[in-house]
Amino acid sequence: MKVKVGIVGTGSTVGIAHFHAEGLKKDKRAEITAVYNLNEKTAAAFSNAHGLTATICRTYSELLELVDAVVICTPNYAHIDYVVGAILNGKAVFVEKPLAVDYEECRKALSALENNKVFNMVGFVYRFSNHAVAVKKLVSEKIGKIYTITVSYGGTRLANPMVPLEWRMEKELSGSGSLGDFGSHLIDLLSFTCGLKVKHISCQTNTFIKVRPSNSNGKTIVENDDAAVFAVTGENGEICSVLTSRVGMDNINLCIAGEGGLLRADFSEGNMLFMPKAINGAYTGTKEYIDISFQKQFSELFETQMECFINGVLGQEVSICTIEEGAYNEKILSLAEESSHEMIIKTIS
Repeated sequence: MKVKVGIVGTGSTVGIAHFHAEGLKKDKRAEITAVYNLNEKTAAAFSNAHGLTATICRTYSELLELVDAVVICTPNYAHIDYVVGAILNGKAVFVEKPLAVDYEECRKALSALENNKVFNMVGFVYRFSNHAVAVKKLVSEKIGKIYTITVSYGGTRLANPMVPLEWRMEKELSGSGSLGDFGSHLIDLLSFTCGLKVKHISCQTNTFIKVRPSNSNGKTIVENDDAAVFAVTGENGEICSVLTSRVGMDNINLCIAGEGGLLRADFSEGNMLFMPKAINGAYTGTKEYIDISFQKQFSELFETQMECFINGVLGQEVSICTIEEGAYNEKILSLAEESSHEMIIKTIS
């Protein structure tokens, strides 16, 4: 018997739902039986493009009646209502990151889960990269206690000032900009690979392209950040610096130093560098290159992520970011944004 999955939100710009659909189609245990989008024509076109026989639903309630599990790919501002609806109807739920536009919204999902225990997952896809798995293993086996972390991540599409204003640039619809988009990935990645638990955070942000061509509503002013930099102190004393940008930055770059040595990883390359150190001693002077198996970006990451989701729906033990962890991630980012406005260090409680 296949898991009946409904996709909510089929995209209009980046179209992240495409990758989820492709991942689900490759998992023979799952079947996409329903699709819902505010624009029915867009939903129908999405279904046709993927060769689906899914029902094009007129309402979210209709979709919930047809499925066992829901995959939510809507813009950030719409996540929580769909998440809560799935939980209250006893459906397993996957939601693209971030969980919500701010921590206060996340509380609605946490409250719904108190009396409705369903399998739930927030989509931080880089947990499923071969690089992340290799970093986690090396930190555990060779680096040990972590001293410092530096990490960066971003993109280049929005570096073009002629890209019209979109929902990612409106505060009400997206929350923060680069901070919440790329920063949420990095906070989760460091939690997964390094066990980082944030104690203090201080952040600065800036918007470089302040005005863009108008969107369909005539808006032109960019309301959130193009780039962010924040410093973190972990509960175990680690010091971490994070840089994000949506107006010009490459793939994930990570450097970790600890009692057992130093690791450098570029997630776009086929290997990573480890420089071992004698515990309570000096660096040995040797360099070890660790090969990383190639993954096709982004399709193979999403395939693995959707396989993990179906595993969880079927009751198997999985390593994921839960809604509870996703809410904690958003709490950190919300306090980081507050810090950028107030120019003070925030304590995570």
